[in-house]
Amino acid sequence: MPETARPDESMWVVEDDPAGEFGTVVITLDKIKKTWWESVVEGDPIIDATMVDSTCKIDEYDPETQAAIRKIMFDQKQKAMGLPTSDELTTEAIIEKAKYMPGSPFLPPETQS
Repeated sequence: MPETARPDESMWVVEDDPAGEFGTVVITLDKIKKTWWESVVEGDPIIDATMVDSTCKIDEYDPETQAAIRKIMFDQKQKAMGLPTSDELTTEAIIEKAKYMPGSPFLPPETQS
């Protein structure tokens, strides 16, 4: 499998065929990371995720995935408005803080020590 599933929360069952000829094995995997897999088994054809109904609410994902989704949405909105992304805002804050630290080349010469 391309990702990890929780073995204690995953299961399989054999469903009988109403005609009595063949059964169906149904495998239910509880994924650790709630994300789309490119395929169920590595090496299989890639799944076209655009054909899947993805109506999950953000709060149904684990906290890490929720944070990633919110960051992507924020960054897309910022770009659409011509504003800096979250990474650019973080970089700006670091630079602004560094301006006033001892030894900064941005400080006037008389304040450097």
